[in-house]
Parts: sequence; C-alpha cells; structure tokens
Amino acid sequence: MRRFDYRMSQFWRYTISIALVVLVTLISLPIHLILEPTNLVMLFLAVVVLSAIYLGRGPAILASILSVLFFDYFLIEPRFSLNVHDTQYLITFLGLLVVGLIISTTAATLRNQLEILDRRERHTAALNSLSRDLTGALKLDEMLASVIRHVSETFGLQASIRLPEGPQNPAQPGVYSMPLKTVHGVVGTMDIWQEAKPGNLTQEQRQLLEGFANLAALAIERAKLAEQARQAQILQTTERLQSALLSSISHELRTPLVSITGALSTLAEATQPESSTPMEW
Repeated sequence: MRRFDYRMSQFWRYTISIALVVLVTLISLPIHLILEPTNLVMLFLAVVVLSAIYLGRGPAILASILSVLFFDYFLIEPRFSLNVHDTQYLITFLGLLVVGLIISTTAATLRNQLEILDRRERHTAALNSLSRDLTGALKLDEMLASVIRHVSETFGLQASIRLPEGPQNPAQPGVYSMPLKTVHGVVGTMDIWQEAKPGNLTQEQRQLLEGFANLAALAIERAKLAEQARQAQILQTTERLQSALLSSISHELRTPLVSITGALSTLAEATQPESSTPMEW
C-alpha cells in the first residue's frame, strides 16, 4: 500500500478522504435512529485514522474537519443545520476535532517514518544487488554494463560511463554527470538522462546514485588493477622465457664452438713448416 501512495496524486488523496467521510455519514444516518449520535463518533475517528495512515497528514486533517461538520449537520438536532441546541455536543465536537487532529498528526508522522524506512530498505537492496553483480563480473565491460542496467531498472533513466582512456565526447545538455572517484583520483564519469526530457532527481535519488557511482568507481579501479597485475605477470613470464631461451641457445652453441675451435687449432699446427736441420762441416 505504501508504494501505491508514492504514485497517488494530491488530488486523489483529498478526494478519497472526502469520499470516506461521506460514506461514513451515509452509514450513520440510519444507525443514529437507534443509537445515540455520540456513539457514532468512533466511526468518524476511524476515517481520520485511515486517512492519516494511507493518505497523509493533509487529507487526515481535512477528514477531521469534515467529520465535525457532517456529524453536526446530519446527525445532531436540529438536523441539516449547524446550530446546536444542546451545548454538551459542543464538547463532543471539540473532542472529535482535537482527537482527530492528534491522531492524524501522529499517524501521519508514523506513516512518513515507515516510508523513509521502506525507501532506505529498497536503496540498500539496490546497492547490495549491484555489489553482487560487480563482484561476479570478471571483465570491465561486464561491470560497466551491470552498472548501466541497474541505473535503468532502479530509476528508469538512461546512463553511460566515460573512461579517461576512452573517447572524450562532451556531455549533452540536460545530462546529469557524476564523477567516479576513488582514493587514487577520478577513474571515469557517469552520465544520467531521460530519453524524453532530463530527469529531476530528488535528494534521496542523488544519494543512491552516489552509492552506485562509488561502487562503479571501485569496480573500475579493481578491473584496472587486475589488468595491470596481469600485464606485470605477462612481462615477468616473458622475461623468464627470454632468459631461458638465451641460456639454451648459449648452451647449444658452446659445444660446436669448442669443437670448431679445437679443429682450427689442430689445422693451424699441421700447416706450420718443419724446422731445417743444421749442416755439418
């Protein structure tokens, strides 16, 4: 019911409040012939309570005032007049109005608190859902797609994410841009807009979007750090392979070179002329 209240316009809230007072008055008309009119006050108080819980403070206050007027006009002698012959009913009217206002204010405050708790619960659930999806994503493209999808499902808005190393297209007019920040700096920008017209975001929506932006920024930084670690591992592996290859080539070339060097030395010694023997006189 609370979610239905979020979408209900002010006109319909006040209209329903008036209709409830009229309905209770119609029900009370035949009953007041059997019971004392003061016994019907609780029916009007019930309307005030229902209006406060489901329709809001303004409709509940309107229901309190109309309850006093309708109760006096239709149920108290002389009927169809706001004049009161018995002054004790003035206390009843005053009590009905005061109690109705107190109940409407208290119930409306409680209703507002429940709405706030409900919105916070839904915001927390949305953040947890996005966090789970980002944790399960392995690639940067999957993370960005997950953030965009959650923004669309939660707010009914379009979104895009620009990274510093990507194409730097300027933001379009009417687009709400939010930087994606981490402790190491800005890692990107998230643009939010509506297809038909720019969306007017409430303070709570902005706070939830900031939560989305923080999670997106952490995910982007995590993906970049993972990519840097992978590149460093590839570079380290490449260096080890180069060292092993050079060592293998050096070992394979050392034995033939020794043999060639020995053969050349032997050939050089064999080609040297023999020394002549001395002549005898």
